[in-house]
Amino acid sequence: MNKVVYRGSDYRNPHSYNSWFARPATVAMGLALFTLAMGFACVLASLAPV
Repeated sequence: MNKVVYRGSDYRNPHSYNSWFARPATVAMGLALFTLAMGFACVLASLAPV
């Protein structure tokens, strides 16, 4: 098993390598980016000539 996992800023605590996905700020940023991407896709779809 890997003793040290370099992911985000969790390299100090090898046992919390999975907390990068459970961070509220990271989840909120992911949701914001997803919403922004969906909105952009909708705008492109509405602008594209059918």
